[in-house]
Amino acid sequence: MKYQIINQNEWLYPDSIVAECGDKEIRINTAKGAYVSTQILLNHLEVGTKYHWDCLTPKGVSVEVYQQVDILCEKNTGPICFCVNEEAGESADGYITRKAPFRVNDALRPLANNEFEVTAQTEALYLAFFVDESALTEEFTFSFDLQTGGSMVSIRVSLKIFNVTIPKEKNLYISNWYRADNIATQHNLEMWSEEHWEMIDKYADLMARTRQTHFWIPNEIREISRRGDGTYEFRFDRTKRLIELFLSKGFTHIEGNLIYARADFWDSTFIVNILGETVPAKSPEAYEFVSQYLKAWKAFLEKNNWLHMLHQHVGDEPIEACKDEYRILSSIVRKHLPGVPLMEAVETYDLDGAVDIWIPKNNYFKENRDKFERIRNNGEELWFYTCCYPGGYYLNRLWDMPLIRTRLLHWGNYRYDLKGYLHWGFNWCDAPDPFNHKDIFFPPGDTHISYPAGKEVWGSMRIEAMRAGVQDYELFHMLAKRNKELADELCKSCLEEFDKPNEDIVHFEEIRERILLAIEN
Repeated sequence: MKYQIINQNEWLYPDSIVAECGDKEIRINTAKGAYVSTQILLNHLEVGTKYHWDCLTPKGVSVEVYQQVDILCEKNTGPICFCVNEEAGESADGYITRKAPFRVNDALRPLANNEFEVTAQTEALYLAFFVDESALTEEFTFSFDLQTGGSMVSIRVSLKIFNVTIPKEKNLYISNWYRADNIATQHNLEMWSEEHWEMIDKYADLMARTRQTHFWIPNEIREISRRGDGTYEFRFDRTKRLIELFLSKGFTHIEGNLIYARADFWDSTFIVNILGETVPAKSPEAYEFVSQYLKAWKAFLEKNNWLHMLHQHVGDEPIEACKDEYRILSSIVRKHLPGVPLMEAVETYDLDGAVDIWIPKNNYFKENRDKFERIRNNGEELWFYTCCYPGGYYLNRLWDMPLIRTRLLHWGNYRYDLKGYLHWGFNWCDAPDPFNHKDIFFPPGDTHISYPAGKEVWGSMRIEAMRAGVQDYELFHMLAKRNKELADELCKSCLEEFDKPNEDIVHFEEIRERILLAIEN
């Protein structure tokens, strides 16, 4: 067996080869109250054998071990968005890691009973050390041991714990949209059965791992019926259980689901779905339904003392063509939810007064930064999001982009003082097999960062990179209180612009250590 230690910010593949001069020792630096991770690449294994692992960690330090599982990347990301259109002359040369199709290690199978079975001659392990607030500020040396039969490899671990603690209070807003119906379908569960609720609980745990703050209220949870007099009855029993579940995990904000929609992205008008039938959003029928729903929604939240946690959507991604109608619909929502911040992913900056939390794509923000700075100066809040866009050299969390870009997304939050990040694709893949997603329309990996696995849900290397980036944001937040000039300088050295990341892993780790030292001192 050959092995090599690989930085957590790099992709591994089923055909990755151990370098003769590669690292043999795990060396990692960390704050307290945080995860810090690494990877072990293994070559020349005997398929079918079982390996046992053991790691006696210092007090206040625990370790989680995962076996990496490869997935299919069928197509490459386009230079602007979606997938490369070779027929139109597009090329992904220069900004991707590999030319598709290829397989990449993204899914993470948690290892139980301190062992794993070899499924290929090349395997990769992902180690996530959690350092509790109670851990000593010290540099520890211990070992991670791998054993099969009569042979054993003992890997030295050097863990330096700085006198810095990631706060429990979250200073960065994070939202990943999920589908409750996909959780049922992909795990072969009856919708809203107890087994379905148990699985939703596991998905919530995985989201909480990234320090996620907002949880989406999925449309499919709503229970609506029409009374004999033509009015509507809204029941919130399931919604109440869902909210209680997520709040118990430490989430802080309820993200109200979309009230209006568009049949096509480029449409200039909105619609409302009423018990399976769509009506124009400005019609009397739509107003009666929406006004009754919003009154019931507000009363339900007030009764449970949750209204102050609500951030409400109106209609997703308003564009120039529908901005006038969006203003009208936003006013309807404000009428029935006075004082509740309205949040929206936006495709236009011309919505003054209709949105409180503006969420442009990172490329749209960069291209129109002066417009969004004016909006910020008017006292409104800015986040950013990625979805279908952007491709090329921009930061996104896709399979064929350098893994470090997923982590640097949240350096972008600090770099541009953007208070949150939203993504639609926690588990939106509709393919029968998300591990081998074929005939993709969205960019590779855009639809999901989790993987259904029987009675469990697996995380991914991208979830872990995202979590690490959110922790980095907290470090910048702390450093900026002491020395903002230095925090800005260090951040910019790794991320000059959203489309100009420094992807040098050695440089990144040097900067991260400087951040920890600066806070500690």
